Amino acid sequence: MWFWQNGSFSIYYLNKGKYEQVIRSKLLPLLDVELLASYVEYDEPFDAVLEFRQQIHTRRLITIDIPQANSFVSTAS
Repeated sequence: MWFWQNGSFSIYYLNKGKYEQVIRSKLLPLLDVELLASYVEYDEPFDAVLEFRQQIHTRRLITIDIPQANSFVSTAS
């Protein structure tokens, strides 16, 4: 669970029926939460998304393997 308060995120993880605050997301552990927070209250949302994506690409903060389109083609007849 993520909360936005006073210009920053607080992240909580449910562990054994109890929420505990964590520093990083369990789902996105490589995400720079402070960097993301710097774009939340941006004047222009579209520009915020573009600049955030550029920062992620430049810093290589998140690596996502995207399969090639031809890897989904079945060769079975």
